Amino acid sequence: MTPLQAGAAWAFPALIALAVAYLWRLDQDPSTPFRLVQFVADDQTGRANSGSLAYVVALLVGTWIVYYETVAGRMSEGLLGLYLGTFVVGQVARSGIAAAQRKPHPPPPDER
Repeated sequence: MTPLQAGAAWAFPALIALAVAYLWRLDQDPSTPFRLVQFVADDQTGRANSGSLAYVVALLVGTWIVYYETVAGRMSEGLLGLYLGTFVVGQVARSGIAAAQRKPHPPPPDER
């Protein structure tokens, strides 16, 4: 890997840090409806969802790996398929977890 490629590969975390700083600034501004918690909260209940947090972390880490491998010239179809498959499976799992968390609990048995 050339020095230019190495610099470009490590520029991605800096871009992510800038994006997070910008999103944090938006989150702190009371005049905007945007909130960072939206990334890890269930759409309907507004409660935190561990599946959503894992999905966001996988998105950031996986995207950085794909970017790094592309810059290094080592990107393969298999890695891209694994990356995309992770998000398909992740979305299906997230939907199932969110649905299970929204399911109402059955009423307690009637004690007579």
